[in-house]
Amino acid sequence: MGVEIWFLPPESAAGLGTLALFALHLYAFLDCLIRPTNAFVAAGKKTKQFWLILTGVASGCTLLLSNVTFTFVIAATVIALIYILDVRPAVQTYRGPRGGGGRKPRGTGGW
Repeated sequence: MGVEIWFLPPESAAGLGTLALFALHLYAFLDCLIRPTNAFVAAGKKTKQFWLILTGVASGCTLLLSNVTFTFVIAATVIALIYILDVRPAVQTYRGPRGGGGRKPRGTGGW
């Protein structure tokens, strides 16, 4: 008797794979959510709203449509991987107002 998730059969390897992909998509969405808005445009990577919509829809498709068709899950995975491998490293070097604003590469100064 384990925890049952309504969209996954508990004994299914495909269900575990879908859960792992959902975690990846959710990570991309949450990471996008915490990045400063001006970092996206400054890095030349569209807008924060654009990436929030894409990664949010990707997470939703994986959660709701994984049992219907796997095509949406594949498309959602491509979107999440583009964000994680291309956009995230570009906007990661920018800090928000609490960090002083502007572009400040990590690893300079301090300890």
